[in-house]
Amino acid sequence: MSTSREKKQKRILYFCFVILLITAAVAAAVTGTYKKSEKGRAPIGTAETETETAAPAAKPRPDENAETDKKEAGIIPVRPTPETEKEETEPVSLTPEPVTFTAPAAGSVYGEFSVAVPVFSNTMNDYRTHAGVDVSAEIGDPVFACADGVIDEVWEDPMMGQSIRISHADGFESVYRNLSTVIPDGIVKGASVRAGQTIGAVGDTALIECEDEPHLHFELLLAGEPVDPSLHVSFTPSGNDYEG
Repeated sequence: MSTSREKKQKRILYFCFVILLITAAVAAAVTGTYKKSEKGRAPIGTAETETETAAPAAKPRPDENAETDKKEAGIIPVRPTPETEKEETEPVSLTPEPVTFTAPAAGSVYGEFSVAVPVFSNTMNDYRTHAGVDVSAEIGDPVFACADGVIDEVWEDPMMGQSIRISHADGFESVYRNLSTVIPDGIVKGASVRAGQTIGAVGDTALIECEDEPHLHFELLLAGEPVDPSLHVSFTPSGNDYEG
C-alpha cells in the first residue's frame, strides 16, 4: 500500500517539474523576444525620432541658387537705392518744349496770308493765292531765323528768288524768300541755327513780287501744310534786337 502511494507521489512531482520546465521555457522565450524588439527600437527623444518628426526642408528656389552662385563667384549684387528706384519708375517725358517764334524781320506785315481766297498780284496782274506774309523792310535789312532749327535747303527759286528753308521742333518749317543772293558764311544745308540768328538779308530776287515794295516773303508750314504765320509770330516792329 505504501509502495503504491510513493509511486503516485513521484508521478505528481515529476508532472509538476515538467510544468515548471515548460513555464520557464515560455518565460525565457517571451523575455528574449521583448529584449530583441526593444534593442531594434530607437529610444524616445533621440535624433532619429526628431528626424522622423521634423518637417522636410524647403527646396531652394531658382533665384536662391543664382544668388548663391553669385556669392561663390565673388559677385555682389547691387541693390537699387530709393533714388534709382524713383528714376526707374518715374516716366520720362519725351514731349519737346513748344516752339517759341520771333519775328524774322523788323517790319510790319502788309501782304496777308491767303490760301483759301485768291488775292490780287500787282506784278502778275491777276488773282492768286498767297501762302505766306510779306514783311515790309528795306533792301539789305537783316533776316533772322524765327526759331531754333536746322537748315534744310538754301536755293534760288526761279519765281520767288533766293530762298532758305529751316526745320524746327513740333513739325514746323519756316521759309524765307526774296532774299539777297549774298548769304552769310555757315548758312548752308545741315547747319544748326538759333532763334534771332542772321541768316541773310532782304533782296529783290522774287520775280513774281518785284512790283511790290521791298519786303521779306515769309512762310510757315506745319506738317508740310502752310499755316498763317501771323497766328504764331508777332510782327510788331521792334528794330534790330537780334545778334547777327
